[in-house]
Amino acid sequence: MQPALALVELSSIATGIAVGDAMAKRAPIDLLYA
Repeated sequence: MQPALALVELSSIATGIAVGDAMAKRAPIDLLYA
């Protein structure tokens, strides 16, 4: 699998937490904080 970069912008913090949790459980990802 090739490395990829994704950006997700959501209107709700709670939705962002749920989406981030689902992505982290589903695929081998690293979270970057800026």
